Amino acid sequence: MKNRPNLSLKLMIGLTLVLTLPVKTEAAWTMFSLPNLSQTFGSYRVDHLSDGRYVYGTNNAAYQQNTFEAAAFTQFTDSSSSTWDPSFVAVHSDASAVIGQGTFSPSSLLLFNPSNTSSQAFTSIGAPLTLQNYSGLFWNSSSLLVGGQNGTSANGIFGQMHSINYVTTDGL
Repeated sequence: MKNRPNLSLKLMIGLTLVLTLPVKTEAAWTMFSLPNLSQTFGSYRVDHLSDGRYVYGTNNAAYQQNTFEAAAFTQFTDSSSSTWDPSFVAVHSDASAVIGQGTFSPSSLLLFNPSNTSSQAFTSIGAPLTLQNYSGLFWNSSSLLVGGQNGTSANGIFGQMHSINYVTTDGL
């Protein structure tokens, strides 16, 4: 009989090799560097365009990734000089996006074109519509669901209970 290594020894060595291999893989384009926050309670809010490029907002600024898988971003030029500490960024299409103005009190939802980084107005939805907004997403092309502290009863601590509001992009 030929000298054959024990099958269980082979299995044990194989299993050891598999368990010691890295279990996480990621491409370099899935991570990108952001600048330091410019305020103590700042935030970054990110969504993406149909081609996968990121659009993100931070304190009084919004940026669009120049090329998919690239680290370079271009800042949007806001001709309306809107200010925000974004509660969310929601992109519906390459021509329609909303940024929640944020802060700790009721504030505006700002409609903009996420593909146009040149001078454009970030336009308040409504006249302007103000509601507490912590999160938001597009329901369809002309409406959003917005979460915030807008309930009809007090939460027992401070302010109102959390609620979900249906909002159209024309503010009605």
